[in-house]
Amino acid sequence: MFTIESFEAADGTRLRYGKLTDPHRGEPAKRSMLFVPGLGGSVKGALSFLEAMLPTFDPIYGPDLRGFGLNEHAPLPHPDMHLDDLLAFQHHTELIAHPATTLCGISLGGTISTKLAAKQREDFESLILVAPAFRSSSICFPPSFIARHTLGRLLRGVEYKTALPYCIKKLTRNLEALANPVYMGEPLVLPVDYLLKISLFNMVAFHRVKEIAIPTMVIVPGSDVVCDPDGMRAGYHRIPNHVPKLLKDYPDLYHDVLMEPEVPEVAQDVLDWIQTIGELKDDEGRIIPVSHRAGA
Repeated sequence: MFTIESFEAADGTRLRYGKLTDPHRGEPAKRSMLFVPGLGGSVKGALSFLEAMLPTFDPIYGPDLRGFGLNEHAPLPHPDMHLDDLLAFQHHTELIAHPATTLCGISLGGTISTKLAAKQREDFESLILVAPAFRSSSICFPPSFIARHTLGRLLRGVEYKTALPYCIKKLTRNLEALANPVYMGEPLVLPVDYLLKISLFNMVAFHRVKEIAIPTMVIVPGSDVVCDPDGMRAGYHRIPNHVPKLLKDYPDLYHDVLMEPEVPEVAQDVLDWIQTIGELKDDEGRIIPVSHRAGA
């Protein structure tokens, strides 16, 4: 069952989030999930994937970012406020007290999740980064695009805006989505000042990957032209070697992995990995270090 609820952020703004539960579950699930959508995205766009997670995760929370999706009414903030909103959301829900919460983020939501996992490592059992936006792709964001709009920001000020240089056709091969009028509008127009700050935010997140201390899965869409797949792989290799980790590369997938036709396969791979993580725990529920495992 999918419901839309709200919480109060640290600055008093009311923000909405999606919540998925299984009303027919006989007993509480052992795990919950916090899902973080990306730039311009919404938890609604990931429902196929999240519904496939319900046998293992319940409840599943999806707070949309300010300015997008369920929270398009809220003005765009400094990117750091996206992180602050998630901290406030954790306190609003029972996630702080839940013994096994998985943090999952896609694109910008992946870099936000990276910083949240590094900051609040005790709050999460595991981390899933889907097409994390550590580095933009030069295909959609060539140096000429960046230079032109950086100059425009300097000359025109904080109100200067631009359309994102990609549309739904660069995000997914899903024919149903491509035929849906909801997705076929004009490209999103955003302040260049916000985009430049997002770029810096993502660079910082890339460097903070080395602080990750929980089991982490990185999902790389090999045909991504919005974010650089090599940047995602580089981020994966920055995760300390003693941390259980898995890199899943899908050569044919586009950036919005959770909208792609292969989402059932991706979901199953995630569930298989979560089961593996459970097998790495000792009798007290702690992850066994790599050096202490059988065969290491």
